Amino acid sequence: MTGKSPEFNYLISIHDVMPETFSNVSNILDRYFDLPGFAPDLLVVPGCDWETEQIDQIRKWSEKGCKLVAHGWIHKINGYGGIYHRLHSTLISRNVAEHLQLKSEGIRELMQNAFDWFSEVDLPKPEYYVPPAWALGFIKPEDLQKVPYNKVEVTRGFLNPQDRQLSKSPVLGYEADTLFRAWFLKKWNARCTRIAVRERQLLRISIHPYDFEYRLKSDLEQLLQFLKNAVL
Repeated sequence: MTGKSPEFNYLISIHDVMPETFSNVSNILDRYFDLPGFAPDLLVVPGCDWETEQIDQIRKWSEKGCKLVAHGWIHKINGYGGIYHRLHSTLISRNVAEHLQLKSEGIRELMQNAFDWFSEVDLPKPEYYVPPAWALGFIKPEDLQKVPYNKVEVTRGFLNPQDRQLSKSPVLGYEADTLFRAWFLKKWNARCTRIAVRERQLLRISIHPYDFEYRLKSDLEQLLQFLKNAVL
């Protein structure tokens, strides 16, 4: 969802919507997004072992205003694409940056398959695409132009697949399951918020299924309450 607070414009998304996270996602939506029009974008991972009832629920969330977004294919790796991928996995993405193990054509095929899945299960076509860990990988410009998305979200903002122009948009994260991640993300989030306010850029607020169990839970809850008050 996109919205406007007194200080910045924002976009809220819930990442990693998968069968194994479905209960957490449902609880987050019920508890924190109970206002009409206050519906986050849902980043759905298509290539999972989905149950019919879960897909039906995603459809209901979409009907209530949640935009559906394609988010990789299986959201995990089965190997490494080289030294860069190993470093990225160790420092940032752990085992989810599946693009980094693929060559250009493989990335394009993955993005196409993710798009096609939504129609195959009778869900609305995804609004845009977000690679796991925002790691798009090394895709050739000619392959990127073939993907069926109007925009692709990466760490620095939104990328236009046709001309590779970047629309900058700082991103907040709360997946702080260690002391180091909590320390880093707290500083990162403060910096990104300042940039969004100063530069009048869209502020992306990314929520992961277990964030309300992690060390920055109170920060995230305070932000959502601030935005709810702005809506009210």
